[in-house]
Amino acid sequence: MTPSPTAILSERELAVKLGISYWTIRELRLRQGLPHFRCGKKVLYRLITVLEWIEQQEQASTQRGSAPANDSPIRQVQ
Repeated sequence: MTPSPTAILSERELAVKLGISYWTIRELRLRQGLPHFRCGKKVLYRLITVLEWIEQQEQASTQRGSAPANDSPIRQVQ
């Protein structure tokens, strides 16, 4: 059964839905502000909000071009 866009998912469920690792979801939340909320100690995600956030990231990326942002942890080796 495919979750609806209004579905609320755990980190592991979101990772499966997006086809990426649990650790990637966690890193996106901690380092890049992936929208989430807590229910007690559990971290949850509203699918529609995450999909909108991904779209915003994609738009920002195409506006910046291929150059990495200044706050990127990736640096050039000279």
